Amino acid sequence: MMRQVAIGIAGTAKNTGKTTTLSSLMDALNTDSSLRIALTSIGYDGESFDNVTGLPKPRITVREGMYAAVAERCMMFSRAQLEVLEDTGIHTPMGNILIGRVVRSGKLIISGPNKRKDLRAVLDCLETHGVRLTIIDGALGRILPFVETDGIIVATGASRFTDLNLLSADTRAILHILGRPVLNELGKVADLGSLLTDRAYSEFLLKANDARTVRFSGIVIQKYFAAMANEPGLAGKRLLFTDPLKLLISGMPQETDETLSVLDQMSVEVGVGRSLRILGMTINPYYPRYRVNRQDYEPAYVDRDALFDALSQCSDVPCFDILRQGASALAGSVLSLLEDRAEHLRTTGSCPSIC
Repeated sequence: MMRQVAIGIAGTAKNTGKTTTLSSLMDALNTDSSLRIALTSIGYDGESFDNVTGLPKPRITVREGMYAAVAERCMMFSRAQLEVLEDTGIHTPMGNILIGRVVRSGKLIISGPNKRKDLRAVLDCLETHGVRLTIIDGALGRILPFVETDGIIVATGASRFTDLNLLSADTRAILHILGRPVLNELGKVADLGSLLTDRAYSEFLLKANDARTVRFSGIVIQKYFAAMANEPGLAGKRLLFTDPLKLLISGMPQETDETLSVLDQMSVEVGVGRSLRILGMTINPYYPRYRVNRQDYEPAYVDRDALFDALSQCSDVPCFDILRQGASALAGSVLSLLEDRAEHLRTTGSCPSIC
């Protein structure tokens, strides 16, 4: 059986357009009737209205023949009708995660697994049903399970920051962190979990003094990254994280990226054991603007052209304005990933290391 490809769509904040990106991408991919597509989410993201602003949110329309991995209550309250194929036994506050095939098109509320191991189990279940591509709805605040994906799409926009200079710097930092190099272990290796306390940091310094490579299975919060930048004795050391997502959630992206740059200059190598392929970045000029006199929110927009120019110049990652350009180019990147996987299987008989 061909190993499926899993793609994550990560919103940098509420209302940055990830749902629009997801819907447009599915529309572009559904032109290939032979491509069996599934949809799931990291946790719950199916409300009709934003629970902070009260403004309406787009919903996900699924078509007959698609597959989905969603919590039981999602099926009960969605207009789309799904034939249940399997109960995964994975429990969530909205019921067990069920694998289903869409037998009547319509709007679907999405609530999926919220842990890495559960997402892996769901992807394995979908594969047994012949799914070739699974698209996963997520966000930066719950991005860790995306380590199980083969690539991600970053959705950002004015709802993250309306100041385009600040948004550009933030986006550049996010992409820099996600692009940290894959490095091997060198010399003596010391293993640590997370750096969350002063005691753990002291233990890190002791172990780093006696090792060339320090390998972290957890996260290092920004406070201790900043402290490392004042430790000249770390020069020549190599710090390894399992994946770049562990770095991304350590603190504010700009602060983390700046600290990583200082460590680079100190000859402290910070790398990852597994890379994460970034397929593209989508932008959204919309943001909810607070009206003080009415104590509510109204839809507002930054200049669309200025937003696209600012973000397309901040990185080599392809930038897309989905509402203007459509998702055909983004779909092409996803299909290329599928083709790469198929070619690798044909020539080697096994999955590449990203599996």
